Amino acid sequence: MTAEDLRTRLVFAADFEGATEIDASGVESVGQAVLQLLVAANREARQSGQPFSIHNPSPAFVHRVVASRLADEIGLEIEKDDLQ
Repeated sequence: MTAEDLRTRLVFAADFEGATEIDASGVESVGQAVLQLLVAANREARQSGQPFSIHNPSPAFVHRVVASRLADEIGLEIEKDDLQ
């Protein structure tokens, strides 16, 4: 999925009241644009009182988010098992 695909899906999800849930299990690489979109989506969800969560983060996703120091900004809860 490209950053543009993700942006479209996040905008669509934000238009509806409800939880935004992202399955990151198949992520092999994460670019800066995707990280920026996730930060913005998480902030918007918090401001509007909507749940936002990332499930099943792949090792590549976790590594990139941790290396970028953005786990808190995107709402990613990282467990010790995810860091291995």
